[in-house]
Amino acid sequence: MAMLAVGAVASEASGQSRAADSVWDGVYTDAQAQRGRTLFEGTCIKCHGQDTGGFAAKELYGDRFFEKWRENTLEPLYETMQTMPPAGPWFDDNSYRSILAYILWANGFPAGDKELDPATFAAIRIEGEGGPQPLPDRAIAEVVGCFTRGEGSDWMLTLASRPIRARNTEQGTPEELKMAQTRPLGTLTFGLGNFFMLGGFDSEAHEGHKMLVKGALARRDDGDRISLTAMDSLNPECGPPGG
Repeated sequence: MAMLAVGAVASEASGQSRAADSVWDGVYTDAQAQRGRTLFEGTCIKCHGQDTGGFAAKELYGDRFFEKWRENTLEPLYETMQTMPPAGPWFDDNSYRSILAYILWANGFPAGDKELDPATFAAIRIEGEGGPQPLPDRAIAEVVGCFTRGEGSDWMLTLASRPIRARNTEQGTPEELKMAQTRPLGTLTFGLGNFFMLGGFDSEAHEGHKMLVKGALARRDDGDRISLTAMDSLNPECGPPGG
């Protein structure tokens, strides 16, 4: 299979320097990737196809793979892989790691001198060679900001942080809330919609709170919005950026 230069997808990225731990840092070995290739071609190819010609294959290679997983880490990708194939039989952990190495190799991310280690997956980001970029339209994101009344019946999230990928669409776990409480505010503003998804959420009672917001990003010319799936109050007061 030809190697696909996924890095080219984001080579037009801004001049931000990439994180120290990313898929560009040689996080797997060639030998591991070739073991994964053998496993993939012996089993996974039945559903995913050998190249980008099949619909399922487009989920694993090139632009489609990159846009689905960029600005995320290897951890959720690996967890998703471990549910495949849906009807079983499933691989052992070492085999899944080898297949993941092959997927990284096939997408043009460089090999290194150490094999993939699941203990590091939560810190290894999937990003373009130019570094992290804003999340794409319709990505499921989480943002921290100030819950603010807009015009009429509208509500907004002001002084909002840069959106990051949400691990789930539900209310924050204790660990997520603890991390979000220390996340600094930012300078962004998002319109908020789909409050019906929050059930009995009382907007009036949360006005001015520092909130953790989850939902689907809607990139719009007249201002970005978040289609809500969950909101959690982090603090009844909300301050300037850095607060």
